[in-house]
Amino acid sequence: CTEGTRTEILSDIRTWVLSEYGPIVYWLAGLAGTGKTTITSSICRQLVAAGINVVSFFISRDSPERNTLSSVVTTLAHQLAQSNPVARSIMYVALKKQPPI
Repeated sequence: CTEGTRTEILSDIRTWVLSEYGPIVYWLAGLAGTGKTTITSSICRQLVAAGINVVSFFISRDSPERNTLSSVVTTLAHQLAQSNPVARSIMYVALKKQPPI
């Protein structure tokens, strides 16, 4: 986001990230062209710069073959495994026990 813009939503998302309570998923929704991708990119950059692990998935109306539950889960799991050694170990053990996962 351009400096000084969308400060309220960015603050809301940072508060949600740092909260120990509340929902585990933040669902950012809106009409096409309202800035969801820009907001998401900005908050991800800010959180990574602060040392917070971030995983994300971009759903695009132009890629229906990519917008499947399988794509969402595998992409998020891959990102989480890359950024978190504990998560990677847990996934490794789960995949050894149930390879078709």
